[in-house]
Amino acid sequence: MKTKLFFLATLLTCSIGAMAQWVKPDLPSGTTLKTAEEVYLYNVEADAFFLGANEYLTRASVDGTRGYKVWLDKYAEDDISYYITNYIEDGWNAGNTLCVYMANDNGPENVWIDNAKDTETDKLFTFEKLGDDTFRIGLSPVNKYNNPTNYADTYLGLIPEKNYTSLYLCDPQTFPVPDYDTEKFQTTWKILLPAEYTAYVTAKKTWLAAVSLGEEIEKAKTENVGIDISEIEVVYNNFSSTEEELKAASAKLVKMVMDFQTLTASVETPADYTPLIVKRHNSWIPDI
Repeated sequence: MKTKLFFLATLLTCSIGAMAQWVKPDLPSGTTLKTAEEVYLYNVEADAFFLGANEYLTRASVDGTRGYKVWLDKYAEDDISYYITNYIEDGWNAGNTLCVYMANDNGPENVWIDNAKDTETDKLFTFEKLGDDTFRIGLSPVNKYNNPTNYADTYLGLIPEKNYTSLYLCDPQTFPVPDYDTEKFQTTWKILLPAEYTAYVTAKKTWLAAVSLGEEIEKAKTENVGIDISEIEVVYNNFSSTEEELKAASAKLVKMVMDFQTLTASVETPADYTPLIVKRHNSWIPDI
């Protein structure tokens, strides 16, 4: 996988003025199915990683720049079923390694991350290879309720119409046409080894920080004519800048804009300090 961020000198559609453009890193390549080995699950269509979030931080979900460590443990009594165990980092089960499972009474709407392996719940999945180290995560016939007999052609993934980061069992019967476009269910997964996961997350977070800074530079130039932000542009135009350096430049730019607006404020054009309001210890306070 190419994780290096490349510079394009040409003006592209999303370029910012005359500034050069940061390019999103290539998507990770993935690897073959690994058992009893630390990996990360990556949803291709959503460009996001499996973890626990949303309801009580225990709902099977995805995040664009962070994922939980996962182990695919082979079920002993057949050749196709696997437990998905994950190291939980957030919530009341933080620090524990537990199984992903499906609520027996309403599986398609309820996939969770925090069940012990020896409990009587449906927690077995299949990994159907699609090619190029991509998979669909299906339901094991061993499961009592959530199995291919009860839910045909059903795979773990996201449903765009839900506009939510939770994972569902994308069942065409539970989520039918026309309310849902079954062709757009996001059910393609890759398995990433730790080194590739770390490299991609680092590259993507750096790119996101650069995109954000570029937008802030554009806004500052447009709305605050006369402010000298050349030192901020130096950081942006340095394609070796790290995420931390880009974010530091962004914070400095916010402060520069606030200072400029304060000096030029009037009754007609008051200074806007909204960007300096941050949440700390459950309270919103000015970051000055």
